Amino acid sequence: MNDRRIIICKSIHHRNTRAVAEQMADILGATVEDPDNSTSALDGSTTLLGVGSGIYFGRFHRSLRDWIRRLPTNRSTPCKVFILSTSGLPFLSRLYHWPLRRALERRGYRVIGEFSCRGHDSFGLLWLIGGLNRKHPDASDLDRARAFARQISRLASGEHDQRCDSSERKISA
Repeated sequence: MNDRRIIICKSIHHRNTRAVAEQMADILGATVEDPDNSTSALDGSTTLLGVGSGIYFGRFHRSLRDWIRRLPTNRSTPCKVFILSTSGLPFLSRLYHWPLRRALERRGYRVIGEFSCRGHDSFGLLWLIGGLNRKHPDASDLDRARAFARQISRLASGEHDQRCDSSERKISA
């Protein structure tokens, strides 16, 4: 069986999310693609899909949300999905991730995990004070991303029938 793994990532200001996605891709054996240029996961051959971006005024980047709206529904081959984000306020990740998770699940995708960490945030008026989390993601954040990717890899290969959530640093049923 073709085990195709892709991470769709939109990272524009400080490349925070791209750095996290690339660390995960190394562990997962995945490719990282921009939603503006990707049709790879739309063809139905992808078995593991990561989607993520920075958070802009409480939402994922518009191009990522638009890309998800174009995903096919009622797939004959189940595709497992994980969500990733970087933001100035990652403790709100459950709130940020909820609309994306709901949109994916409505299209028949199984969300098996979510990852969020601090990222340099200078969006909007924050640039006036130099932004939040200027040195993030740091080595600790990237270590967490790699650990999350290892858990996701095990879940995607069917070793466990659980869900991985990095914000609580545990695997939950």
